[in-house]
Amino acid sequence: MKTDDITQKLGVTLKEFLGFLKKELHKKVLELDTNIKSKDYFEELTRVSNSLEQYVQKDVSLFYVGFLGSYSSGKSSTINSLLQLWDTDKARIVSNNPTDTSITLITNQNNVNNVFTFAKEGAIPIRTYTNFDSPLLENIVLMDTPGSGDPNIIESIVRDSLPLCDLIIYTLNATAPFTDVIGK
Repeated sequence: MKTDDITQKLGVTLKEFLGFLKKELHKKVLELDTNIKSKDYFEELTRVSNSLEQYVQKDVSLFYVGFLGSYSSGKSSTINSLLQLWDTDKARIVSNNPTDTSITLITNQNNVNNVFTFAKEGAIPIRTYTNFDSPLLENIVLMDTPGSGDPNIIESIVRDSLPLCDLIIYTLNATAPFTDVIGK
């Protein structure tokens, strides 16, 4: 059995198991609505199930590059430089303060039908910009993540979307490169 077959079977089995756990009697017995630990385990299983489903549906002809880091660490500036977007209406907004609350997928218009659609259950909303005509984005999708000083937001981004990236670029703020955010 090939790895992708195993992944697909695991995803189907996990989805069936989650369906089993969602039945009223099972939810009550396992205290999924009242016990915080049980609820956390259930949410983690749901995240894993969503990630597996996304992985199986992902178009392998596209290469996903995720940018992660605290705010003002250079994620959007790097994207602006890579795509030569400075001084254009398509330039990513940059600031010394957090400017974005969504994960943004950036690619060429010809990839619009192949851009992977993330599950909506994640904690951070996803949006897609595809009106670019850049040779760099011919088979590449750039993922610009929201900058945050909050370790919980960064953890949500890592859990919900970055496992699907082929490459992750982690940017550090030059004025405070080693903060508690990195260590969490």
